[in-house]
Amino acid sequence: MPVGLSPGAAPAAPRSFDYAAAAKESVACPLCGAADCEPLAGIDRYAMGLATVGCRACGLVQTRPRLTAQAFDDFYRHDYRAYYQGVVEPSAAYVRQMNKSTRLAATVAWLREAGALDERLAVLDVGCSEGTLFAALRAGGFTGPLLGVEPNEAFRTYAAKAHGAEIVASEEAMPAEWRGRVGLGTMIHVLEHVADPVATLARLRGFLAPTGRLYLDVPDAGQYASVNDLHVAHVFHFGAATLRATIVAAGLQATTLEAHGPLGHPPSLRAIATPSDRPAEATAHGDRTGWAPIRRIDRQRWRLTLQRAWRALRGRDRRGA
Repeated sequence: MPVGLSPGAAPAAPRSFDYAAAAKESVACPLCGAADCEPLAGIDRYAMGLATVGCRACGLVQTRPRLTAQAFDDFYRHDYRAYYQGVVEPSAAYVRQMNKSTRLAATVAWLREAGALDERLAVLDVGCSEGTLFAALRAGGFTGPLLGVEPNEAFRTYAAKAHGAEIVASEEAMPAEWRGRVGLGTMIHVLEHVADPVATLARLRGFLAPTGRLYLDVPDAGQYASVNDLHVAHVFHFGAATLRATIVAAGLQATTLEAHGPLGHPPSLRAIATPSDRPAEATAHGDRTGWAPIRRIDRQRWRLTLQRAWRALRGRDRRGA
């Protein structure tokens, strides 16, 4: 959620991105392969006209239709940070304002307590932003290599320079020499953004050392409470069952999966996953966690439309005064 945004607020969208004109596509559910979906909501944080649906087969909640891979790539490279952090260039002041250091210090402490850090191996942070996790790792005593994936050039450059990390622009650009070097891969409020969460986790699995683990942290769809929980950057919305099923479908097993309340983030689910030799089971058995909260949010549609129209009218009145 952007800084200063209260749960009941519905902010105006930046004007640099035209969702209506962007290329979109409808694809089969990446978890179970089904195409039959039930509409859940037609409103979203920035009033872009997103359609949020639930897969009738496995229950996974997702945006459909959604931006094409090329449209998403353009959005993340050029517009995402302006929407969600309100900045184009990262800085120490921005990190302080977002309160990231405190939140990620708590994450590092939890990971160390869980025995997930191995100084002999690298930490790979997918969606590493400006590198605050890297700073927290070093502050917490981690001495191993730091690797990252970050599509935004300004944030990628800042993180590499500030923390001595090796960072690439995409998962597809991760070099072959990283394979087997990763003791811990992290996706902290990132898995919900990707085009195919099963394929993404399976790809990361291939970079883990034999003792490696993945740490996943996602918003908890079962705890959604406002329109701010639905927006263009979040393609998927997980409950505990669909998150676990996604992990299993990628050839992993969840050794830990629990609810928690991270500082500055909505109620969330966190998991530690390890490679599994068991056959993948791409099903959540029709779990519908999150469907009822999202339907409740959708019932706010007319009230939010009137609020936005009133704010727009007041804004025009002020400009004309």
